[in-house]
Parts: sequence; C-alpha cells; structure tokens
Amino acid sequence: MGILDHLGPRDPGRSAGSTAGPAASSVGSAISTVAVGTDPTAVTVARDGRRTYVANSGSDTVSVIAISVGHAVGTPIPVGSNPRGVAVTPDGLRAYVANVDAGTVSVIDTATGQVTGAPIPVGTNPAGVAVTPEGRRVYVANAGSGTVSVIDTGTGQVVGSPIAVGTNPRAVAVTPDGLRAYITNGGSASVSVIDTGTGQVVGSPIPLGTNPRAVAVTPDGLRAYITDPEADSVSVIDTATGQVTGAAIPVGTNPAGVAVTPDGRRVYVANAGSGTVSVIDTATNQVTGTPVPVGVIPVAVAVTRDGRRAYVANAGSGTVSVIDTATNQVTGTPVPVGAAPAGVAVAPDGGRAYVTSGGANVVSVIDEIDLNELTATVPVGQGPQGVAVTPDSRRVYVTNLNSNSVSVIDTRTDHVTATITGVTSPVGVVVAPDGRHAYVTNNLPGAVSVIDTRTNQVTATIPVGQSPNGLALTPDGHHAYVANRGADTISVIDTGTNRVTATIPVGTFPGTVAVTPDGRRAYVPNDGSGTVSVIDTRTDQVAVTILIAPLAEGSGGSIATDVAVAPDGRRAYVTEFALGTVSVIDTTTKEVIATVPVGNLPHAVAVTPDSRHAYVTIRGADTISVIDTSVFQ
Repeated sequence: MGILDHLGPRDPGRSAGSTAGPAASSVGSAISTVAVGTDPTAVTVARDGRRTYVANSGSDTVSVIAISVGHAVGTPIPVGSNPRGVAVTPDGLRAYVANVDAGTVSVIDTATGQVTGAPIPVGTNPAGVAVTPEGRRVYVANAGSGTVSVIDTGTGQVVGSPIAVGTNPRAVAVTPDGLRAYITNGGSASVSVIDTGTGQVVGSPIPLGTNPRAVAVTPDGLRAYITDPEADSVSVIDTATGQVTGAAIPVGTNPAGVAVTPDGRRVYVANAGSGTVSVIDTATNQVTGTPVPVGVIPVAVAVTRDGRRAYVANAGSGTVSVIDTATNQVTGTPVPVGAAPAGVAVAPDGGRAYVTSGGANVVSVIDEIDLNELTATVPVGQGPQGVAVTPDSRRVYVTNLNSNSVSVIDTRTDHVTATITGVTSPVGVVVAPDGRHAYVTNNLPGAVSVIDTRTNQVTATIPVGQSPNGLALTPDGHHAYVANRGADTISVIDTGTNRVTATIPVGTFPGTVAVTPDGRRAYVPNDGSGTVSVIDTRTDQVAVTILIAPLAEGSGGSIATDVAVAPDGRRAYVTEFALGTVSVIDTTTKEVIATVPVGNLPHAVAVTPDSRHAYVTIRGADTISVIDTSVFQ
C-alpha cells in the first residue's frame, strides 16, 4: 500500500484502551538488498508468491522482483494412473502428462493448477511426451503398443492413426525446427525418426546400443543424445546423416534421463544406478568434472530456459534436486514431491517445474525463480504511491499521486494496459478478495474511490476523513478500514453499501492499516505517536496501543510508518522511517519482540504468502531490503 510523504510533527496522541510498551527485543538483519527505482514508496507481493512489485515515486516506475520460494507449491495435482512423461507448451499455459497404466494423457492448466477436460486416450502404456516448438502438436510414445500418438492441442484430440515405430518406445524429442521427432525403441535397440509433416517414419530405424531410453536434441538440431542404461553410456546421433557418430560416452550407472542446456554446450545425464548426474561437454563429447551427487535413483532431468538450473527427479527418495549449472553443485535441500517421481519439465518462463509422481498419481509443481532478481521496470504515471495485485496475480493496480490516475499492469507482459482517471491525489489501493473491485484513497478531497476491475471505471466515491492514506480490506471483503492521516481516525466502510459505518479515533498521523488473516484485528501505525493502535473489528474500538519507540528529539515523528501482518497471523512488521528499523510484533502478546536494522528511511513493507520473508522499501537508498522472518518464529 502507499504512504504519502510525512506531514510533519504534532503533539503525540494517545489511543483508547490499554497501552503496551516495547519489550526487550532481539535484533535480526536483512538477508538481501535489491536495487530498484528512485524513491521506492510502496511494495506488495503477488498472492502466488512469485513476484514483488515496488512503486518508485521518484522515477515514475514500478519494479518487478522475482522471488525464490524453493519448494513445491500448492497441492499435488491428481492425474491418471502411473504418470511418467511430462511436457509444457511453449506458452507455458498447458502441461501434458503421460499416464502409463491408464493409457491416457492428462492436460493441466498451469494457471489454475488443475486438470482441464477429460483425459485423452492414446496407445498402450504411454511413457514419453513432447510438444512441438509452435505448440500445435503433442507426440506421445506408447511403450506397450509400439506406436506414437499425435495430439492436436487445439482440439485435445488424437489426429490420424497411431504411427508404428519400434518395440517398447520409451521417449520422444522434437527437433527445434519441429520437422522431425526422435523416438527411442528400448525393445528393438533403435531410434525411429518421424517426419512431422507427413506423419511417417523416415527411412529405417537407427541401430543404437542395447536398450536406448531417453533422448534430447541440441538447440541447433544437429545432434541427438540418447541414454543406454544397460551400457552405462550416452550415444550421439548426427541428425543430418541419421547415423551414430563417434564412440559411446561412458557416464554413470544406469543412465536414465538426459537434457541439453539452451546454449547447447552441456548435456546433463541422470544416472539412476549411481545417484549422480554426469555433465557432458558437447564440444568434446566427454564427461567434464566429477559426477554431481543428487538423490536416490535419479531418473529424469530438465534444464531451465536460461540454462542456470537443472532439475533432477529422484525416484527413490521422492525428491527433486536443483543443480546450479554455473558451479554444477546442488543448491539448497532436495524438494519433496510425490512418491516415485518419474518425469520433470520446466515451464518456458523458468518459473516452475512440473514433476510426475508415478507412485502417487500426481504432478507436483515447484516454484523456483532466481532469488530476489529485478526482472522488469514498468513506466507508469507520475508519483506512483500505492500498489496492489489482483487475487489471480494477473494485474497490478498503481496509484499515481501527481497525475491523478491509476495504472493497470498486465503481469504476463509487464506493460500498462489501462490508465484510470476520475481520482484525485490517489495514494493507497487495495483489491477485493474476489478481484471485482479496487478501492483507492483520494488524499485531498478525503474520499475513497471504488473501481470496477472488469471495466476499469470508477463506480462510486465515498467521503471519509481528512487526508486518507492507506487502507485495508477484511478477508471476507465486507469492510474497508481507511487511515485518515489528517484526522487521526480510521473510517470503516461497509463495501456492500459503500457507506461509512464507524469512525475510530487512533494516534497521531495514522498512515496505513493492516487486517489480520482472521479478520478480528486491524493494526494501525501512528507515525506521529510512535505507536500502533490495535482495533477489535467486532466492536470497532481500539483494544490496545503498542508503544514502538519513544519519539526522539528532532525526529519529526515518522516512527511508525507502515505495517504488514504475516499471512500466518503470528507477526506484524512495522517500519520506522526515522530510525532505519523494522519492529516485529507478536500478535498474541501484542509486544515488540525484535528490531531489525534495514537501511536509511524504510518506508513500506509487505510479507510473502508463506510468511518467510518481509520486503521493505528503503527510500534513502533506492533499494529493497529482504528480511528472513524465520528467525522470529
């Protein structure tokens, strides 16, 4: 949410109810600092936890920061029986999963994390799956029927007759130009090549090893790398001649999965029998360095589009290991997924990995974006203040104080798609839990505007107190609490009627407000009093006033500036502009339990959905400080 520039000192006010002084506090520290635009004034985290948005008042931009959460997100997605292969479409909107025992392919909508439509019947025991570069066709290797089925992604139906290949086809890979598909035939020790234009096998199968399994084609389409578990090696096919080139490359025991980096310089091989990953230098076709230890029985591997991470599915330990390809070391701890993970694919945007679990009949989704990396800077209006993300994480609403407008950003493109007028000196903004309305404080007229997010038009204007600044909605969306900085009050709006139902006196210069996840309390930092008022939302009365810090001489107030309550409801985080710190409040005891130095002039604060990190805008340094909140649990 946004906080207008401080208005200067006044005599400290005192709220009703009891007053709690600061307890002996521990001191934490910021774990990361991210450079953003000039004078960052507001920060919010998308509900999916993948991005943080920062409004930069001095540069009229919004910075987008990618967050690494490093764990499986959501509930594993139920699919068919014994899922193995998985592939994601180039636009990242669909994931196709081959269900071996069910003889079907499930289609996952990656936006909702749910299977869409009925499973698509294919051949017997489908194991491998690949999507063409343009995303129009999916090729499925049917191990039990010795065929390849082709699915039209537009209709979700198999097109044409199954294509006969060799015995026990296990894997399929499509060349980057989409003209050829390579299929490994484990039972006939060969590789079949399909012309995707005619849907016919080209020439005779290519003899290869004793039991070819996985296949990956280089980005230039000139070579295909195939694992041979029984020979503990990887063979290379020259796609121009259709012949195996050079000697087989020795790797670890029982090599199963294989993936090529986007630059074509490295090949990663999952060695199921030795619990390692071998790295092949494609310039020499030799293993480089020592094998990378991963989990038990690694069977599949996929590399992110930027080439910086390799994901390894460990069937024996039910985990996924993440390798930093720059160091070829496993980063962090293995990510738990479903039982017997068999296949893994990374979304084109690199934000998520999809892992099939043959023992649990589910697909797990892993979110792993580069830690706190600035990914975009979006120009908006003049003097952006408040920022809020819609519940579906698809749009961001930004209030522009100096241009009397609200910018709407499409998070998929990171571009402004609409500019809303009809507001005056807008500061704070929140979006309703159902995503249908956005509420904006108008500082000078003392009102709240209601925006219909479907039309992006102002539909109502509600008078409140003087100089309204920040605001927050209850979790059910039925009430809005508005901090009237110039009146030392909180207005309570019934969002069903768009009328004020209560006015609550608080401390001096209340700037923002945050409601607890259970909706029972509202926390209000009083900038001029150095306190936080805690409102009981059932009575709309101040229940307790927490003393954050005594006002220092010459501080000009600005002690308690912004507040955010963690999604788990256990902690509240309060920025202290003049002190360069963040206070941590235990919401059960209503006591300050820690004080964290973060930088010069901390302003706004937001907490990630998993409650593990707090993001703080540092106006004196044009940066964001990241706090590891686990030390306060």
